Amino acid sequence: MRLVRYKENEIGTWGELEYEDFKCYTFEPVGEETTLRGRDRRIPKGRYNMRWHNSPRFKKRLPHLYNDEVPIDRYILIHSGNYADDTEGCVLLGKEVCDNGVLKSKIAMSEFINRLKEIDIAKEEFEIVNDFRNDK
Repeated sequence: MRLVRYKENEIGTWGELEYEDFKCYTFEPVGEETTLRGRDRRIPKGRYNMRWHNSPRFKKRLPHLYNDEVPIDRYILIHSGNYADDTEGCVLLGKEVCDNGVLKSKIAMSEFINRLKEIDIAKEEFEIVNDFRNDK
């Protein structure tokens, strides 16, 4: 799985997520990547492990990203949402992009979760790459 971040500005960070024949858009918080907990900032580019997390907030199992630098208890989840206020440091999925986030997020999440149910996500690598096409 690969997330390529392609745009950032004062609102947030947009990207494209690809896994085999699945494709969608992503939206994350605005820049200054950090590994620290409790910050509404995106995580650094790199390779991540994935596991399932039973989210009390969302009342469902969601993909959870972590690695040696970004601790598991930072709870970087992939979930539905549309705008910067929805991210809280996490990765939002959408079928369309707009000027201030992503749209049709629940559809994208449903499709993504259905794909993940077919595999052992603990064996998958989730890679995040920065390929910004703008200079803020």
